[in-house]
Amino acid sequence: MSEKRKEFIVLAVGDKDSYGYDEHTLPLLWQLIDSSAPDTREFTHVGAIAYYVRSARTIIAVEDVISRAEGLRDGDRRFKTLGIGLAHGHMIADFGFTPLGEVANRASAGVAGAQTYRETLAELQETNAT
Repeated sequence: MSEKRKEFIVLAVGDKDSYGYDEHTLPLLWQLIDSSAPDTREFTHVGAIAYYVRSARTIIAVEDVISRAEGLRDGDRRFKTLGIGLAHGHMIADFGFTPLGEVANRASAGVAGAQTYRETLAELQETNAT
């Protein structure tokens, strides 16, 4: 294996109530995540986690996905309990497997927890500008 320590942005979207989505709503989340071309992603009935190796391009892609997820939450009552979690930091990756690290745990916890993803996104944008 050729594991590497890389900086990732991890975006989690899912049902804050943990009931999940059905065959009509889950494909909308799949399309949303896949449209951003993550380096890897995971889906369950509750939502999705997308992993992006940090770059200027991925920060823009994550910002777009967040904006569209907010649009789903605000415009489609089936997504009224959609939570968004965002975290960044170093993870161990072997680009054939899901990256490992507590960054994914923080992003996942953000789905049902305090919706602080906007602050994290602002931090990413600020550090990218410098």
